[in-house]
Amino acid sequence: MSILNEMSKEELIAYIARNSFVISLPKKSEILFIRWQKKIKELEIERSRQLDDLRSIHCKERDEYAKRFNTSTDYKERLELIEKMKPYEDAIRKHFEDSRKIRGEEKACNALYDSIDVERKKEQGKEKA
Repeated sequence: MSILNEMSKEELIAYIARNSFVISLPKKSEILFIRWQKKIKELEIERSRQLDDLRSIHCKERDEYAKRFNTSTDYKERLELIEKMKPYEDAIRKHFEDSRKIRGEEKACNALYDSIDVERKKEQGKEKA
C-alpha cells in the first residue's frame, strides 16, 4: 500500500490507463518509468520552445550594427549602436542560460532513467527469493 502513497494522482491514472486490468499494486520501476516519460515530454516541449526563440533572433541586424560600430569613430553613434545591439546580446545570453538549464534537467532525467533499471534489478531479486 505504501507504493500508492508515493504516486501522484497523474501517475496513478497513467498506470491504470496502461494496465486496463489492474491485478496487483504497481512496482516502483513502473512509477519511475511513468515519471520519466512525463519529464521527457516536458523537456521536448521546452527544447522546441527554446529553438523557436533562437530562430526569432535576427543576428544579421546585430552583425550590421557591429560592423557600423567597428568602423565608426563618433562616440555618440557608437553608444547608440551598443544600445541597439543590447537586445540581441540579451536574447543570446538568455538562450545559453536556458540551454544550460535544459542540459541539467536532461542529466536529472537520465539519472531517473538509470534508477528504473536499478529498481527493476531489485524487483527481480525479490521475485527470485
